[in-house]
Amino acid sequence: MDETALIALGILMEETAREILGDSGDLVFLEGDEEGLGASPGQEEDSLGAALRGLREESIVSQNRVEENDSSSLPSENSYRDTAPKITANAAKQATILAWFHKTAVAHSIKDLEKAIPSVASINGMQVKDYLQALSDDNKIRVEKIGSGNWYWSFPSDDKKAKELALEKAQEEYDKANAVLTELQAKVDEAGAAREEDDDMLLGTGGDRKTLITKHADLTKELEKLRQDLAAYSEQDPVEMDKKKKETQKFRVETEKFTDHILSMEGWLKGHTGGDKEQMSNIRQMCYGDEFDEEEGGLREL
Repeated sequence: MDETALIALGILMEETAREILGDSGDLVFLEGDEEGLGASPGQEEDSLGAALRGLREESIVSQNRVEENDSSSLPSENSYRDTAPKITANAAKQATILAWFHKTAVAHSIKDLEKAIPSVASINGMQVKDYLQALSDDNKIRVEKIGSGNWYWSFPSDDKKAKELALEKAQEEYDKANAVLTELQAKVDEAGAAREEDDDMLLGTGGDRKTLITKHADLTKELEKLRQDLAAYSEQDPVEMDKKKKETQKFRVETEKFTDHILSMEGWLKGHTGGDKEQMSNIRQMCYGDEFDEEEGGLREL
């Protein structure tokens, strides 16, 4: 029984005595009521024991209430753990924890790990989950939900298998890069051989590649200038003149053909209008438009 319970017991005894004896203690000299007359010493002891037992029970109840209030006012370990800030996992301690997993070679529950890892890696118990999460994110340990909780383990064979997979992937990438390099080198060698042949051919003509490139640029500029000069004399160019003559002859033939069609249509209209000159003139003016010659009364000559 601690100090709080003793104080509570003393207060209860004081209050009980005050109720029985009065505030001034005068009731100690008075006799009991009729119900209490003739009571035997054994009965008095029983009543006193019952009173003491009642006081003890009340003190225990009050003590439990005080302890409950104290425990409810204090934050729990889980609340500390939930509100604790996440830490950055130390690489050396991670390696220590991983080595411990490999050494034990069994699956562990979270409760077992929270008890064992703090002493293994010299970390706080609230940091265990952070370290486990970091190792799981790096695929260094495996986590599986079995039953109602998570189980953690890591075997040396798993680490070896992961390294073999990484090595195999790196080898595949190396082979691909090497194949691309070989292909590019072959193209470079082929281009170099072709250039050597060109250089040999150019040396046979008495000039190197740079000289011939410069000469080609000069000739290209000169050719462009000659084309511009030729375009300025295109009207007197015999080829252009012959071309225009052929086009003119073609247009003349087409014009004569369409003129014959127009005259045929005029003859047809003249037959349907009965030879009415005014009506024919109106029809010609409407159909010919700007090409109508008022003096001639028909289609304007070209």
